[in-house]
Amino acid sequence: MNRRVAEAMLALVTLVAGCGDVIVPTPVPTPATVDGLPLLRVGDVIAARAAGGLRGARVAVYGYWSDGSVGHSCAPPSEPTGELELYCHDGEWGITELQEAIVVVDNSGGVTPANGPHLTPFVPAAVSGADDLFRIAHVRMPGFAPVPITVVGHFDDPRAADCRPQSRQLCLDRLVVERIVQLGDDLE
Repeated sequence: MNRRVAEAMLALVTLVAGCGDVIVPTPVPTPATVDGLPLLRVGDVIAARAAGGLRGARVAVYGYWSDGSVGHSCAPPSEPTGELELYCHDGEWGITELQEAIVVVDNSGGVTPANGPHLTPFVPAAVSGADDLFRIAHVRMPGFAPVPITVVGHFDDPRAADCRPQSRQLCLDRLVVERIVQLGDDLE
């Protein structure tokens, strides 16, 4: 490791150490239900969908939000994609069950997905707080902890009909966020 890199890393570690709980958020107490819906972990939601459950159902999901997206492009497919496909960006942001980043991109461009259960929801721009999900500076920087999040959403969105045939089930299984109940320490 060259000296400049080592000095920069030391400066970052010093900065992080001086920031305390701002860098590593602690989980906030969460209610057992939201909007009359039982609060589910990410793994529970994924397992229920895989078993054929939650069809057309509204769900309340909690976990940790992170955004690991970086500027890049993909070759366009030969046919139009539906917005629920999140073509080229699926898996770059989302909700994890464990307090870990949904994806880590190393300096050489290698991509490592989260170890625990995770999902990438579709967040319509009209949802209050949607922009905040992609503006939280400390979830985007390497080594920083994801923040607690609770959302209410649904599966089997009608927009799945606009997805390519090979992506239709992916789109039906996409959690579409209706409401952000909690982001970080802010519980609605």
